Amino acid sequence: MRYYKPLSIVLVAILSAMTVVLLSTILISRQAQAQESGTSMQERLSRFDGEIDSISFQFVTPLVADEIYWNIPDGLDAEGDVISIDISEIGEDYICFRYRSGEVVDIMCTPFNNIVSFSYLSIP
Repeated sequence: MRYYKPLSIVLVAILSAMTVVLLSTILISRQAQAQESGTSMQERLSRFDGEIDSISFQFVTPLVADEIYWNIPDGLDAEGDVISIDISEIGEDYICFRYRSGEVVDIMCTPFNNIVSFSYLSIP
């Protein structure tokens, strides 16, 4: 029976390690599920629609050449000409802008993962 004791100890250690890993996985998944609802990018941006005075976006890849920063509702293009930008649609994983410069109106859409940050100003 002496030869079985070390084997028993090894089996108990393996079972204990597996139990710890399993319990850790369960606890981690429960914590991830406990995040508050309403934190998707679509919901965050939809809250601001029509309730803010201005919003600024920074993009990873510019939608218009050399313009990684956009100010909404109005801004200036690279040449300093006045342009009009507003949000035309907020999808599940994308946002579309109406970009008006002179007589030209473009609708440009980009996925949320192209947005580095956005900030807003709301004056009561």
